[in-house]
Amino acid sequence: MRNKKNYSGMLVLLIGTIVIGNLSAQTDNRLNGSWVQITEGVEFELRLRNGNFEELYNDISFRRGTFTTTIREITIVPTHIHGDGFKFIMGDTENELGLESKWYTFYDFIIIMRASLLRLGLSERDVNEFVESALTSDTTSTYSVDGNILTLMSTLQEQKHSIILTRR
Repeated sequence: MRNKKNYSGMLVLLIGTIVIGNLSAQTDNRLNGSWVQITEGVEFELRLRNGNFEELYNDISFRRGTFTTTIREITIVPTHIHGDGFKFIMGDTENELGLESKWYTFYDFIIIMRASLLRLGLSERDVNEFVESALTSDTTSTYSVDGNILTLMSTLQEQKHSIILTRR
């Protein structure tokens, strides 16, 4: 009988932790939709929908994953990178990186990129820096929504950056 009480107490604690965790990891419904910015002829689109996101450049998928919000912050956690989008960002028109037109998990992407970058002559140090930056790609930004305008503000390498997107 004593074990049943302990298990039921642990179950209550577990359920409480899950509920509290889910209450703090909410999404702001005002963010749902497509947000765009055009800079130097390149259209960046951020699609947000109920905790999921996708980034596109000129209609080419780049990254996707999840996001959560608090009162004024959004945390974007990429889970996949698309081969075509990465080639576009890198200007790899000859496909020297050897990426296919498909979604890669971050783990698979890093394995392929490590081998490709070493094959292309990058130093082990540069490749390790790339892998480290890819693994720490979660981004937390302050955000505000004012009608059809989404403003994201973040600090990267001690420099403040902001991006202003318009609802499509």
